[in-house]
Amino acid sequence: MHAILGSFLFCCCLLCCSQVAYAAESSSPPDRDVEQAEREKRQGLPALPELEPWPAPRWQRRIEIGGDFVYLSRPFSQALQPSRTHYPAAPGFGVHLRWRVWSWLRFQPYFFRVVHDVQLPPGSLQSGTDKSIRPDASYGPLSLETFVFGARLAPTYELSPRARAWLSIGVGWGRFQFEPQTITNGGNNTFEVGSRSGVFAEIPVGLGIAYDIVPRWLALSYEAVFAPALGQSGLAHEVVPAVDADGATRDVGPLGATEGSFVQTVGLSLIL
Repeated sequence: MHAILGSFLFCCCLLCCSQVAYAAESSSPPDRDVEQAEREKRQGLPALPELEPWPAPRWQRRIEIGGDFVYLSRPFSQALQPSRTHYPAAPGFGVHLRWRVWSWLRFQPYFFRVVHDVQLPPGSLQSGTDKSIRPDASYGPLSLETFVFGARLAPTYELSPRARAWLSIGVGWGRFQFEPQTITNGGNNTFEVGSRSGVFAEIPVGLGIAYDIVPRWLALSYEAVFAPALGQSGLAHEVVPAVDADGATRDVGPLGATEGSFVQTVGLSLIL
């Protein structure tokens, strides 16, 4: 009995020792894995390749938009109706846009508005008809509002990265608007002539220069343009009837036409 019990305990001890040895062997990595882990620990992870930065996009001027101080004179013409009317030069304001189509070409829409005082010498509004107002008729003050809008193409030369010059040619359309006017046709015979207007087309031809006073942000420009006037029409260029204080119909002569306009502008532009 003791021999059997001793044999059983010996077998149990052998089995336990074999299980412990197997567990220790399975929990420890092979020598090769240990060496690889030690080598990676000493060397660290492999470095990533350096990436070259993308080049910054080249800046290009696309659009300039801004306002103008305008000084406008209108040489007078006798082409439609003889007249001694005169429109003195006057200041005004305008707006412009300059779009860079190609490096050498700009597209330039424009608009400006000017108010002129109208000078009417004695006899300047006689019509030459039987019902014309008298030669010694006197005229009340009269002003003329005019505006023009159009577009020009401008071949442009880059003088430097900040300066450029251009020639331009285009087409425009404009309007004259005369306010109502008071006429005294001798004595106390005073009456009013209603507002009159006229329209015209123009072919502007100009020369300009600009400089970036704040690079990539703000530009100062100067431009001189002469624009012959074409197709002038409207009541401003015609004899118009009016009823005087005595109830008689009087013919009032035309206010005259212009040969065109000479415009000088100084502008500030925001560069976009």
